[in-house]
Amino acid sequence: MKKSQTFIKNNMVLILLFVLIAYFSLTTRNFFSGTNAANLLRQVSIIGIMCSGFTLVMISGGLDLSVSSIISFVGCLSAMGIMANVPIWLSCLMGIAVSVLISAINAAFILGTGMPAMICTLAMQQVLQGLTYMLTGAAPIYGMPDSVKFLGQGYIGIIPIPVIVMIICFAICGLS
Repeated sequence: MKKSQTFIKNNMVLILLFVLIAYFSLTTRNFFSGTNAANLLRQVSIIGIMCSGFTLVMISGGLDLSVSSIISFVGCLSAMGIMANVPIWLSCLMGIAVSVLISAINAAFILGTGMPAMICTLAMQQVLQGLTYMLTGAAPIYGMPDSVKFLGQGYIGIIPIPVIVMIICFAICGLS
């Protein structure tokens, strides 16, 4: 294979990223604005936080397809706790405990039955999606206190809080 073909094959994602950036910068007036950059970083940060933990699972040879459903379920539980006047710190701590419990249930099924991780976590994903739907009635949870909104919508200087949390998660995972 020629060097140019190898380069393209090895860097296709970056090449496509630059093509998309060029396209959007030519077709959209405010693409290179600070507001757009902050919005893009905020949107990417939630997936980045989730993927940092998922990366550790993958590195260890595991597979967990239920991560996103655990986040949805626990997020709804925590939000409902906060809306029911449970202290924010306690609601978040309970969310972490429920996440650990769900992961322990996954591990018990995988190790106890020899079931493939993909099947077990896919089943847990479906169970949690159903429970989340039942818990919320498919309605959004709104009216959160400003202190909670700050975590998702606030800034420190010009940097959105979720981006800072993502960077901290990346650093922790990098040290692991």
